[in-house]
Amino acid sequence: DERVVTHGKPDPEIYIKTAAALGFKNEKCIVIEDSTNGIVAAKSAGIYCVGFKSPHSKNQDYSKADLLIDSFNEIAYHKISNIIF
Repeated sequence: DERVVTHGKPDPEIYIKTAAALGFKNEKCIVIEDSTNGIVAAKSAGIYCVGFKSPHSKNQDYSKADLLIDSFNEIAYHKISNIIF
């Protein structure tokens, strides 16, 4: 089954298969991630990545994220939609 994920993050498989299953091109997707491995996976898949500095995720490297936020209140649809659509 092409939807079964066999490799965990930082492998981009989960994002590549999810975008394909939803019928979207990777470059038309946005991922919000709070971990280094998740950010690496998203970027390796060619997906725009918002790094979320979660209070529960300590010592993560957010440097590869396209945008960094401390709160979901910082994300507005009109800002995100202008980035990739």
